[in-house]
Amino acid sequence: MAKVLEKPIGANSIISTKVKGVHKFNFSFKKRTFNEKFVGGIVSVPLRSCLILHNAKIKTKKRALLTQQQQQLKDSLWIKTQPKWFTHLNYLECDIGSGELTEKEHISDCFKQANARKIKALNKFCGMYQPHYTKRHVSLILHTFTRSTHAKISFRDMLQSVKYHYEKQMGLKIFGFIWAFEISKELHPHYHLCICVNRFHVNKIPKELKFEKNWGQRTGVEFVKYNIRNYLSKYFAKDNYRAFEKRSYGISRKLLEPFDLLLN
Repeated sequence: MAKVLEKPIGANSIISTKVKGVHKFNFSFKKRTFNEKFVGGIVSVPLRSCLILHNAKIKTKKRALLTQQQQQLKDSLWIKTQPKWFTHLNYLECDIGSGELTEKEHISDCFKQANARKIKALNKFCGMYQPHYTKRHVSLILHTFTRSTHAKISFRDMLQSVKYHYEKQMGLKIFGFIWAFEISKELHPHYHLCICVNRFHVNKIPKELKFEKNWGQRTGVEFVKYNIRNYLSKYFAKDNYRAFEKRSYGISRKLLEPFDLLLN
């Protein structure tokens, strides 16, 4: 199979004769089109009652004035199973063997573009902590919070609880974290959270790191092993469904350098 380089490298790019296969370059914007399947692909998942008021962001008096239809909109998680926009790009394709240039069109969509931003954040997180993990300065723990629409609390509150358990109950310093919000094809929304802390050794996962009572649904916890980027990609690099008015990922405002803190 021919090797394909899909990232543009400029108008004056030099095609290396050492690269075999097909070379794509000089991507340029052509047009953006609306996906006719977008509206038909919108589905809803009811929210647990304790999450409704948290997500409504409106006062109780105003809520009483809403129509039944408006309340239904507020009381559900609305999911986009189809991208809203397609982006059409022109590019040049060069056959390395013959040197023939052909102008072609590449079609992307808003799902893939949003996912690219998430992957960029993941690369930033892994770039910071992979060297420290390799030198055994830090431990990385991956948490999974299932069925977010049936949880007892919001993920924002859950994140604060997780921080408290690590730093106050276990005495571990959190250097940084990254999370992703996923919706499976079966419409099961869930969160993955990876936390970097100073290295610690246990034979068994401590009960302080199991949050089923706090979350109200099944949770999972495991240590990240070997290469961080490869391990987390299966959770953070998926191009899946999206929810209205919900972020698909988040990362620490500051990624702290573990080595400097360990010296202090």
